Amino acid sequence: MLETESGTNCIIRKATKDDVPVLVRMRLMLQLHMETANERILKHNETWKVGLPQFYSDLIGNSNSLGLLVFDNEKGQAVGMTIGQLIEDREMEVQRYVKINDVWVDEDYRRKGVCSLMVNKLIELYKERGINTFTLNYVIDNLEAEATWRALEFEPIIKSCVATIS
Repeated sequence: MLETESGTNCIIRKATKDDVPVLVRMRLMLQLHMETANERILKHNETWKVGLPQFYSDLIGNSNSLGLLVFDNEKGQAVGMTIGQLIEDREMEVQRYVKINDVWVDEDYRRKGVCSLMVNKLIELYKERGINTFTLNYVIDNLEAEATWRALEFEPIIKSCVATIS
């Protein structure tokens, strides 16, 4: 059991196939949050939404991926999730790194250290496998994400641009 900065007792564990509905719920909330932060983000369609359960089921079954869930121990409910995926690319100088794909913390648990505990646990588990390089993307104008990633020592190094040309 872990304690957050605010004193909330949490449990972090690996996600299982039984957790797919929780992962889907949190990913949909993450998508809405990103779209709210920056309305220009490219939006997913209904086909993507319908495919999320299979996507997470496949991801959990993949040995290169790791999903973690954080539970409020007192309430017994999932309050956060993160997904990491090991990338192996022989054409890169760093040939093995982890792409952190999804990170979500329910609103009532933000700014309490839940995200830090969860991401640090993900990093720790991959470091045990010899991985020490981690990458992620976040939406410009998502001020919470920007502050969180800077606090966790992630440094922005690239911007992605979108143009809709008539």
